[in-house]
Amino acid sequence: MIDPCFNRFDGKHWLARTLPGESPRIPAPAGEEYEFFANVVRVGLGREGIVAIINARGGNHQIGGDYRYEWLVEKAGQVEKERRVRLENLGRFFYDSEREIWVVKGQEIDTPDATLLVYGTPYGENLDEGNFEQVLEEARKKGAIPGISRIKSPTKVLEHLPELAFIVTYKGTRIGMRNPNRKEERLWYEELSKRSEVGAIAVSGGYDLTYRNQYPIIGRCNSSLEFDTENKGNFLTNLESALRKATPNWQEQNPIYSGVLRHAARMTLDRLRGKHNPRK
Repeated sequence: MIDPCFNRFDGKHWLARTLPGESPRIPAPAGEEYEFFANVVRVGLGREGIVAIINARGGNHQIGGDYRYEWLVEKAGQVEKERRVRLENLGRFFYDSEREIWVVKGQEIDTPDATLLVYGTPYGENLDEGNFEQVLEEARKKGAIPGISRIKSPTKVLEHLPELAFIVTYKGTRIGMRNPNRKEERLWYEELSKRSEVGAIAVSGGYDLTYRNQYPIIGRCNSSLEFDTENKGNFLTNLESALRKATPNWQEQNPIYSGVLRHAARMTLDRLRGKHNPRK
């Protein structure tokens, strides 16, 4: 029998506040942004932790696509000469061998039937926005891992279960006592857990790299994913398999109230100053 190891996975983090046409606002001196980020991930998720950095807009968005993951890769490339940051599989993810952390590219795409959360699209390519079927088909054609962040039409989601690897059943960006993904959680327990191999994950949904009570927002909500120690070579295949097996029993659920309130205040100020910020 193969002894499994568990990787803590935060499947949705926006890296930092990013206005259209600007770089992510990481609180670190120029040239040290990646080091700051990598240290935060290691503290928040531990050894072999995995974080998904999410691009917000599709390639065909009216104001252009969002490429904050690619920006981070460029910053990581400044230390690649030390041969500790290794970009893999068309730039879909990379591994930092010094910090022992994984970073995977993600993208969130809103459709009339559901908000899809996709992992592992190629570097420099964002999925186009469209209807549910179009986005799902393009994700699979590009070798990515599609899942659901929010459900609007349960019927539509149930029609495409075999093509989905996971659903977000808990998100840390909440105000008050109620889980904003309680509808998704209920559907997983009532339908998905019984009918198909679709996992349930928790994500922070964090907007920055700040700390709260000595712990970073990255990793405050996470899922423990089961990886086979003998199959670490193919990371994305392994990630999809682990996501499909994830359950709410393997989640850490901690709301990030302060981060949500801080981000809302900043977005309000941006609008008052005339800086349009349609997505993150």
